[in-house]
Amino acid sequence: MKDSAQQPGPRPDWFWLGCAAIALHYAARGPHSEARDPLLLVLGLLLLWVTLPLSWALADHGLRLAQRTAEQARLAGRYGADAHRIALWSDLAGPLHLALLTTVGTYALSVAWPLWAVAVMLVARVIAELLFERRDLEPSPRPLQAAARLWGPLLHQLVRIAPSGLRGQPLEAGPDHALAEAIEVGEQEGELTLAETNLLRRELDFGRRTVTDVMVPWARVETVRYGAPFAEILRALRASNHSRHPACDAAGRVVGVLHAKQLLPLLDGAAPSSLPYRQVVRLAPDTPLDAALQALRASHTSLAVVENAGRPVGLVAVEDLIEELVGDIIDEADVGVVRESLQVDGRRTLDELAASGIDLPGDDREQTLAAFLAAQLDGPPAVGLQWRRGPLLLTIHDLDADGAIDEVHVTWLLSRQVDR
Repeated sequence: MKDSAQQPGPRPDWFWLGCAAIALHYAARGPHSEARDPLLLVLGLLLLWVTLPLSWALADHGLRLAQRTAEQARLAGRYGADAHRIALWSDLAGPLHLALLTTVGTYALSVAWPLWAVAVMLVARVIAELLFERRDLEPSPRPLQAAARLWGPLLHQLVRIAPSGLRGQPLEAGPDHALAEAIEVGEQEGELTLAETNLLRRELDFGRRTVTDVMVPWARVETVRYGAPFAEILRALRASNHSRHPACDAAGRVVGVLHAKQLLPLLDGAAPSSLPYRQVVRLAPDTPLDAALQALRASHTSLAVVENAGRPVGLVAVEDLIEELVGDIIDEADVGVVRESLQVDGRRTLDELAASGIDLPGDDREQTLAAFLAAQLDGPPAVGLQWRRGPLLLTIHDLDADGAIDEVHVTWLLSRQVDR
């Protein structure tokens, strides 16, 4: 898996131009003597006193949530919605606090020292950026931790009433990002076996993919004619390796699904006047895999037709969805090709692979899988190139930015396929 680059939030460089403009504005006005000026200054300071600990509470809570999510990646989904709402309120409270701080600060400075207002705000910008860049994920200072605890109850109330319109907006880094990082760290440090790593990666990708990624194109689907005589249906089923067939009418629309085992009780008697067609589950091409699996479970069926604008474009079975989670499953349509498969990081050493049941030849047991496979190939590595030894098949799945082997698909073949 490629190293995940951090994606920091946007830097509001335009905001500091506004700071300078406000400072110049107050500096140009000069000292103020109106009675309302001290009152405005006091009100501004009170607003700062309220928003400063609240903003820090938001940042501190979000930081701790990120740390907890990274440490407990398996529970990442439980905190996703909470983290999203906290990020939304941080986006709202942060600019508000900075705007108040800039306005009150430049106002106070311009009352007595108009020439210093711009300089002080620009220096404050540099200092603030240095502090936040070096801070990274360090714990909060104790006084600010106390402020965060003080405003914690208010923070939780604000998080609960996040606007529904904003709540649906996606975040750049959420629970999936934390889970991906945890999987990579666990694999590199040897805390996860190859099987565990492969299963977690499949589960992570499952919700991101759609039925279009796994469906059988309609041109390859074997169908039967709806309303055809019973003898014709039997001939079609006997000539096929599949037990379930969509039934189409004269216009090409799928009107039902016929299962071979439902016809077994009808073989001994006379030809039936009607056949037990099952109801069709229809899915859109952009249906996520997890939603497709839920639809099949709810309808108690194992086959769904993928339709686009009312026309069938593919077929997806429950086995196709489960294979995305646990790997290849052998059914009646398979001819003995795959027994088990894994996705392996090219940085794994031969010793680590041997401990997981993948025994590769070589004296240098510290050699990585990427280096081993590159040495076995005749030319430069490329996606799709394969190396086979007995029942073991290695396929290059992905390359890194430098063209080196990054991920390898490891497959064990059945004896019938090896002998061919």
